[in-house]
Amino acid sequence: MAKRKKRIRKKKANKKQTRGLYDIYSLLTFAGAFLALIFIYTKTTGVVGSYINIALKYGFGGGRYLMPFFLAAMALYFMLSKSKQYSRFGTGLSISFLSILAISHTTVGLKNTFKPHYLMENGGIAGALFAYSFKFLIGPGASYVIFSFAFIVGALLLTNKTLPELWKNTKTGVITLKEKVDKNSPSEELTQKVEEIKKIAVNTKAIEPQFDFEPVRHKKTGEEIEAEKVKKEESFKLPPVSIFSTTDGSKSKGKKSVKENIKVLEKTLSDFAGDAGVSKVVTGPTVTRYEIHLASGVKVNRILSLADDIALAFASPDVRILAPIPGKSAIGVEVPNIHRELVTIGDILTSPKMKENNSALSIVIGKDISGHPTIANLADMPHLLIAGATGSGKSVCINSLIATILSRATPSMVKMILIDPKRVELNMFNGIPHLLTPVVTQAKQAAHALEWVVSEMESRYELLAANRVKNIAGYNNKMSKKGSNTMPYIIVIIDELADLMMVAAREVEDAICRLAQLARAVGVHLIVATQRPSTDVITGLIKANITHRIAFAVSSQIDSRVILDSGGAEKLVGKGDMLFSTPQTIKPKRIQAAFITEKEIENLCTFIKSQSEPEYVQDITTPKRTQYSLDDFEDELYDSAVEIVVSSKKASVSYLQRRLRIGYGRAARLMDMLEDKGIVGPQEGSKPREVHIDEEELSTLRSDE
Repeated sequence: MAKRKKRIRKKKANKKQTRGLYDIYSLLTFAGAFLALIFIYTKTTGVVGSYINIALKYGFGGGRYLMPFFLAAMALYFMLSKSKQYSRFGTGLSISFLSILAISHTTVGLKNTFKPHYLMENGGIAGALFAYSFKFLIGPGASYVIFSFAFIVGALLLTNKTLPELWKNTKTGVITLKEKVDKNSPSEELTQKVEEIKKIAVNTKAIEPQFDFEPVRHKKTGEEIEAEKVKKEESFKLPPVSIFSTTDGSKSKGKKSVKENIKVLEKTLSDFAGDAGVSKVVTGPTVTRYEIHLASGVKVNRILSLADDIALAFASPDVRILAPIPGKSAIGVEVPNIHRELVTIGDILTSPKMKENNSALSIVIGKDISGHPTIANLADMPHLLIAGATGSGKSVCINSLIATILSRATPSMVKMILIDPKRVELNMFNGIPHLLTPVVTQAKQAAHALEWVVSEMESRYELLAANRVKNIAGYNNKMSKKGSNTMPYIIVIIDELADLMMVAAREVEDAICRLAQLARAVGVHLIVATQRPSTDVITGLIKANITHRIAFAVSSQIDSRVILDSGGAEKLVGKGDMLFSTPQTIKPKRIQAAFITEKEIENLCTFIKSQSEPEYVQDITTPKRTQYSLDDFEDELYDSAVEIVVSSKKASVSYLQRRLRIGYGRAARLMDMLEDKGIVGPQEGSKPREVHIDEEELSTLRSDE
């Protein structure tokens, strides 16, 4: 008997101790519920609270708003129910909660499952793990079914009911709720009175408020702004290829003329070069190449010396001889076609070769002499020089390059700076969201824009060094894994280099050379075009740093050598006929450039502008003047030199010598001081220096001092 009483007392003590533990669990869970409520629904959370809020966002997504109530329900059940039932209730509640998270994340595509924006807005990491696994294995439809049944199982465990009882209770609850709603609805008599009041109110004049009140708008946090940007970027759609027109792909019929040309060519060769015959004919969009095999003992130079005779036989001045053809033991004679084939940008974009290339920086060049599409990757090039005479097809080529990039890259992937001193070639692209600044038309502003790009390049290198990566691809991969912002590529396109070199030759050349040498790793690329291929425009430094070049038709072999370091461009027939030179090719490749119409450009820009607006970077084209003080110098004539230069708007060493009556050395030192402090510009050959400030700015500086 005594043992039994002792056992009962011990059992009661254990039960009381267990009950006490559950009370502690209940209080701790209540505390967690209140903390979650504060961290999620308020903004005064402190440092630790903000990190907890971020963890809840990523962990449970939109389900984080249910977390306080989830924890509160667990706490109440620990407090009020029997201790043996806590595991069943907790299991049911957890299954139901996770099912809701998984269902909310099943709507997200597989590719976007683990992207930060979708994690925070849908089911978080908890829902994403279940949703991704089931969708990958059995598809979204079956996943919905499984998660729905899992929710029902959780509800059964949660309520400790059978399925019929749960259905009956749910049905009863819905009916009761409907009765309460009907009971609280207005009666017919009250409805009639309201209608009478409305009729009276129609004829009364509304009282206008004396003051205009604006509602207090919620100031968006950095996370909300970033989430909006991500959502906007995800919704950005690339333009369809159907915007661009295509040809039927059929080549012009010229078999008869080809046979006649073979006879003419073989007769000419037999008359002047002995035994030589045509072994193969390749018909391209613009020219036809006749491959000639020479008999043993016939020198190649002998065929090259017959260029004028062959041109005379074909009655065409544009016959080009390629001796030898790269990779073949044959000589090529290229003769223009009577009927040229039109090559459109749509033909290249819809080709299998372009579809296989997924790079956002792939650009359309055109079709080669065999009729095959030619595509280049700007990331590998990494810069491009385009030159040719007026009307040879440069501007159309540049438009095709820009259109290709716009059709394959979103604004967050690629940014552009367009420099158009001619003001009419690139203005159609104004307002697209890919631009960092409106199309630059002033030469001085263009020089400042290039300076900004150089400084941006340097800051990007510092960023790469801080993150211990070698290039932009490594940086973007690292940031993507962290869920941070990636770095967009920057493409600088200059439509006419000659105009810039006339205004600020040294600054432009220095900026282009620095970018060409260093900018590849940080994703900055140059496309430079000019219609004046002379050595004072395409300098040796520019050529040395831009190895990929396109030459359109030029007037002389000298111009061709300036562009390509070899002749051949003087034999081109114009209208997009080009020579494309790369470091990998022994000789330039002849290509017919892709054509794009103004209507296609307009449709492309309209499609892109309708989705997003440009976000311009301020002060890209603004000069960055050096701060200076007029009292920082020992030379007593410095103030006089400043007044003379500013008042006369003339700045030269000889002018200061004459006005101040000093020697050349002192005048040169004064001029160097003025240049170092930003008052005058640098020396530009025989041109006078530019004066950067006027008399009003000078008086303002002195009054400030």
